[in-house]
Parts: sequence; C-alpha cells; structure tokens
Amino acid sequence: MTDYSSLEMRVAVPGELNIVLDLMGEAASWLKSIGVDQWQGPFRVERIADGIAAGRVWFAEGKRGVDREVVGTITVDEFADMDFWTEADDLDSALYVHRMAVRREDAGRGIGAFMLEWAAKLGRDHGKSRLRLDANRDNTSLQRYYQRLGWQHVRTVYRSWRPSGALFELPLGPRGS
Repeated sequence: MTDYSSLEMRVAVPGELNIVLDLMGEAASWLKSIGVDQWQGPFRVERIADGIAAGRVWFAEGKRGVDREVVGTITVDEFADMDFWTEADDLDSALYVHRMAVRREDAGRGIGAFMLEWAAKLGRDHGKSRLRLDANRDNTSLQRYYQRLGWQHVRTVYRSWRPSGALFELPLGPRGS
C-alpha cells in the first residue's frame, strides 16, 4: 500500500519516457472503458520526450514500504495550445497543465489534487497569476472535478479535430501563498 502522506514531486529524467507512456496508456484504457474519447490516438511520444528533456514532465511519488513509487505524472509549461487559447487570454500570465494522469490503482486518493496544488505553487514561484488547462469537452465528470478544486470554466472551444476544448483556469495568489 502506498503512503499518500509521503507524496513528493520530482522531475522526470531521460530514460523514464515509458513510465509516462504507461501511466497515460492506463488512463486512456480506463477512459475508453467509461466511454470517453480522450487519449485514444497515438501519443505524441516525441513531444513527451522533449518535455522530459526540458524538465517539464514531473512525477508524483509515494512511499510503498521502503521504496518510492511513481503514482502520477503531470506536464507543466508555458505552452498555450493555440487551438484553444488566444492572444486575448494574456498567454504569458499563466502556466499550462498537460497530460496529467494517476495510476488507476491509486485513483481517488487525492493525487491529482496534490499535483495540481504543486503546479499552482510552481506557477506562483514563476510569477504567474493563473494556471490553465484544457479538458475533454465530453468528460463532464472531469470538468466537475476541476471545479470542485476551485478551477473556473473559461469557455468551451469546438474544434472538429480535437475532443478537448473545455478551458479552465485557476487564479493564483501571490508568491509564497
């Protein structure tokens, strides 16, 4: 059993691409089983590998016995997906969350909230005023999850080639809060 009180974030390093792909693949299989068309196409492996090399991909780890185990992943960067966000959104004021996934056996135990809180702190530390993400338009339970955590729905954008487009942001308090 993983000790969730011991959760810590650490940056992914080259050679750990398969850990990210396994977490995302597990999440994609589960999403498909509940009828959500998210992450069903091939993963952008090169983009994920580039994110790891640039230090933008992170792992949540918890203690299992004497060892630490990866229980989730999140990518946080300054990349505003221009399919959804526009210059009018003050793009530089935010950090953006991508590809967040929690190991299925550890789901429902606050790991996603832990990673998002950590990302909010990272945003404040970088002088950003908000954290943003885009979610699948049809995954209303995920959208409600973000809202329960204090995220605000900005708008929903429809692009025929993308199932995502429900845009959310979390206002960030001042640095150190």
